[in-house]
Amino acid sequence: MLVGILGPPKGMSEGRVLVTPRQAGLLDHGGVRVIVESGVGRAAGFEDADYAAEGASITASREQLLGESDLVLSVARPEPAECAVVRAGSTLMGMFHVNEDAPFVEAAVARGANVVGLERAQTDDGHHPFRERMAEVAGVVCAQLAAELLLRHRGVLLGGVAGVPPVDVVVVGAGHLGRAATRAFSGAGATVLVFDRSLSALEAVEREGLRRVQTMLAGPSEIADAAAWADVLIGAVRLPDGPPPKVLSAMQGHHGAVWLDLSVDEGGCIQESRPVYRAEDAYVIEGVLCCPVPNLASWAARTASRIGSALLAPVLLAAAERGRFQLSAEPWLVRGALS
Repeated sequence: MLVGILGPPKGMSEGRVLVTPRQAGLLDHGGVRVIVESGVGRAAGFEDADYAAEGASITASREQLLGESDLVLSVARPEPAECAVVRAGSTLMGMFHVNEDAPFVEAAVARGANVVGLERAQTDDGHHPFRERMAEVAGVVCAQLAAELLLRHRGVLLGGVAGVPPVDVVVVGAGHLGRAATRAFSGAGATVLVFDRSLSALEAVEREGLRRVQTMLAGPSEIADAAAWADVLIGAVRLPDGPPPKVLSAMQGHHGAVWLDLSVDEGGCIQESRPVYRAEDAYVIEGVLCCPVPNLASWAARTASRIGSALLAPVLLAAAERGRFQLSAEPWLVRGALS
């Protein structure tokens, strides 16, 4: 069995990998050949030499990797034209955030390949391991990003100091992403108000016993009122199927506020959101600093890579024992199939 570790297409901002060098070494010892695109792990602190030391082969040819691998692992989706060389019966697996009619999916399926979106993969008890764990990473990163933007643009500390109160943060959405952001902001000393339409989701926040955190059932007027005074607003609205609704406009914020739409990779929950990939590219609408970053977990590339590699480890080691990767043997991955 040959497992290929593919990097993102040129120009795409993505530093995560789904197999760390250590995991590549375990696969090599299990009789699995691993081929790695040169430079794929550099943003996560994994050099080509680290993979080579664990028995992996290094290639600069994406065509070779896609054409020879039985299983291709890539956080970012390949270009449709690149899929013209994939092998019939092979599997492309990654956090693609696309639907079945995406051009690269259609191109791969036309070649007889399987495509699996790991963000869709679902366990028997209803959990989405990849989506939930990456949401936890993104939630922590967003608090650090908000703190950086507040300090750089307003000279304000997120948590305040004696005699100066902390900033007021509003989190819209109490799913895994919203709860992770709430924990991070609370830990940094901010005051946090969390909105959600689900009472059970808000109860989950309350059970954590976080300091300076309050919850409120979400309604259009309640969210709009909070948006008018929030120093930081986090859009963390996710729906099980389909894009999130537009629940706010940046026009409703106050001058100097920082808004982060973490739903932007699925369409965004703030009307004016358009993706940016660096803090320096944040833009201002009526005095509100907007920084909607997709795939924010990729900013913590090494941490996120270790999580992804750990989640896939049992799958890959089981495939090594069988001598081949068999999608039907992993029902939770079958639920993420795009083909």
